Amino acid sequence: MKSTIIANPLVSIVVVNWNTLEITKKCIESIEKNVIVPYEVILVDNGSTDGSAKYFKESNHKNTTVIFNDSNQGYAGGNNVGIKMAKGKYICLLNSDAFVTKGSIELMIRHMEKTDASLVGPLTNKAKGLQSKRVFIKPFRKLLPSNQEVEYLSFFCILIKSEVFKKIGLLDESFGLGTFEDDDFCKRAKHNSFKLNIAQHAWVWHEAHATMKANNISENDLIMTNKYKFEDKWKTQ
Repeated sequence: MKSTIIANPLVSIVVVNWNTLEITKKCIESIEKNVIVPYEVILVDNGSTDGSAKYFKESNHKNTTVIFNDSNQGYAGGNNVGIKMAKGKYICLLNSDAFVTKGSIELMIRHMEKTDASLVGPLTNKAKGLQSKRVFIKPFRKLLPSNQEVEYLSFFCILIKSEVFKKIGLLDESFGLGTFEDDDFCKRAKHNSFKLNIAQHAWVWHEAHATMKANNISENDLIMTNKYKFEDKWKTQ
């Protein structure tokens, strides 16, 4: 893959692709079109069999490094490969079925720089809890402080200070293909006194479940398995 790699990115955006080539293209295009600050994309292909490897070897996406895993390392494993390569002060984990809007990454960075938050997420069309846009209808948005702490942020799109990984480590790969590694990471961050915030004016569109659908995986089964794993891990802590 031929590309110009930026030497000193402010933010490293990690995207994991597993047999979602067409939607991943749209994700990368949204980054190229809508991210203004100096950035790098670290695209990790998780052993895809849908032609992704051929496409990304021949493509020329700006500021993008592509890493090819021989097999699927799961959501956490794929992201961890990218995190280890990241050079940015901030690291953004972005699902391949999530599309950034104009200035959304910058708004998350600005929020982080103006507050003491170390993990920041945007609002979206599909997320549980406070990140759902429905919760932040304009008349009610002003009732909550802009630096309102939350217990959990969904990792469909998450901005994290690189120092957080140095302190608490990477995503827990024992959660396999995915689900609950974000709950686990947020809990570890909170236990180490890192604060989680929502950037209320940042918006990222999320298709949701694209990877599971593309690979015919029952997400409900994964959720149940990893829910028990998560609860067992934290029951004595």
